[in-house]
Amino acid sequence: MAQFRSALSATALVFFWLPAITALVITGFFSAIGYSFGLVFLILGLISSVGCIGALNYLRRFSRHWYMGLPLAAALITGTVCAFLAVTVIPALATPGGFPGMLITGSGTVALLCLAPCSILLFVSLSSVGERNDLIATALVSGFVSLVSAAMLLDKAFFALNLSAQEMFRHPMGEAMMIFYGMGTTIIGILLLMVVRRLPE
Repeated sequence: MAQFRSALSATALVFFWLPAITALVITGFFSAIGYSFGLVFLILGLISSVGCIGALNYLRRFSRHWYMGLPLAAALITGTVCAFLAVTVIPALATPGGFPGMLITGSGTVALLCLAPCSILLFVSLSSVGERNDLIATALVSGFVSLVSAAMLLDKAFFALNLSAQEMFRHPMGEAMMIFYGMGTTIIGILLLMVVRRLPE
């Protein structure tokens, strides 16, 4: 169980992407790494991806719903791969705003926005090992945060499919929504750590 608790704690790390960036900005380290959100997500995502895979590997022995954590693992791995490509490939491109730069950053953004809805499924898969009331409350919070990500995902989808003349969440509204979403994922991360703390020894 100790390894399971550690793996879940590692999984929660990526949900703190906004506080991590805020801390880097305040300390001046964010400018030192070239204002690279990709590098921040690469580090957080790599740790959380390994943690999520380890947690699911342990969970499948105790929960018949363990597979519901797979979407979160997929989102983490996708986001981490996109972050790696953004750090290594995009800077080498002559036109970062063109293909495949936009595809990589767009896919990474979608993966980031999928963290909240995918976390709901993870909490369902934890129902066999955690306190059910705590997990229900946490899933409800994740559901509320997911409304923000769903709105942004639909906005991007409508624009990409030419169903909308322009994106609703453009600058600076898009940045404000991402900050709001980041605050929500931080709460999800805190709640996940609280669930970990209440797991039996």
